[in-house]
Amino acid sequence: MRMISIVAGSISIALVALALAGCGNSTPLPADSAPDAPVSGNYTPSTGAFAAIPDKSSGNAVSVNSCNLDAVNDKPAGSEPLARDSTAVFAGWAAGAGTDSVPAGVQLVLKGVRDYAVDAATGFPRPDVAKANNHAGWTAAGYAVNADLSAVASGTYTPVLEFSVDGKPMQCATQHKLMVQ
Repeated sequence: MRMISIVAGSISIALVALALAGCGNSTPLPADSAPDAPVSGNYTPSTGAFAAIPDKSSGNAVSVNSCNLDAVNDKPAGSEPLARDSTAVFAGWAAGAGTDSVPAGVQLVLKGVRDYAVDAATGFPRPDVAKANNHAGWTAAGYAVNADLSAVASGTYTPVLEFSVDGKPMQCATQHKLMVQ
C-alpha cells in the first residue's frame, strides 16, 4: 500500500510540473537546441519608443497569465540592467486565456513609479508556446519590438502586456523585473 502511495505521489508531482512548464516563464533556447524554439532571426521586430503614460487603471481588462517577456536583447528578461540612452529588443508571447486566439497587437507597459508604454508587432512564430500550452491557435503568439528607452526614468519596472483578444481587453503581468539605469 505504501508503494502505491509513493508512485501516485510521484505521478502527481510530475503532472503538476508538466502543467506549469508552459506558464509564463519560458526562456528562449539557442536555435540549435530545439527545433521549435524561438529564433530571433525569424522576425523583424517593430520599432518604437517608450513614452510616459498617465496613471490608469486596467478598467475592465481581464487579468490573465497567458503571456511572457522571454528575452531582452536575446538574453533572458531581467538578467541584465538596461541603459536609459539605448534601444533594446523585447521579445515574448501573448495569447488569449481560455481561447485559441492571439492578439492582433500588444502594448508593452513598464510599470514602476511612473509607467511607460510601447506598441509591439505580433504574429511571430511560436510553435513552442502552442505545444507547451496545448493550444494550436497560439503558433503565432510571438511579439517583438526594438524600443528606445531614452524617455524611461532610471528604476525597476514590472513588464505588463495589454492587449485584446476576441474583443475582450486583457492585461498580463510577467514574472520579471527590469532595471533601467
